[in-house]
Amino acid sequence: GVLVWELVNPVSFTQRGLLFGMGGGWGLLAVLFLFDLFVVERGWCGHLCPVGAFYALVNRVGFIKIAALGRERCSNCMDCYAVCPERPILRGPVHGARRGHGPLIAAQECTNCGRCIDVCAEQVFEITVGFAVKAEKTSENT
Repeated sequence: GVLVWELVNPVSFTQRGLLFGMGGGWGLLAVLFLFDLFVVERGWCGHLCPVGAFYALVNRVGFIKIAALGRERCSNCMDCYAVCPERPILRGPVHGARRGHGPLIAAQECTNCGRCIDVCAEQVFEITVGFAVKAEKTSENT
């Protein structure tokens, strides 16, 4: 009845360590901290964590998406890049109209957190149904 994930989850690992003694667990936490600090930003949560992979899978098949429907109003203030946990995913939908990118943020790394919606003064981003935006784009091309 115990999830294998909880044996290596840093949050529950730290809690167990504080209650029952850490032992060699400090080394694992130090490695994770150094990995996040020097190798990849949000390396554990964004790239190695099985829970993050599950959210990416759910987002890939989910139909609630964020779209840059007002991208012509974008003033390049870069506020959305400052708050987005996965900055590269905004490049295509916001600035890729000339290269044929649609407004839908379809990257599975997007967690639909809505930070870009909250911070954008030009109201470039909206929460939408992903299928509707894809249908609009295909009807524009015909």
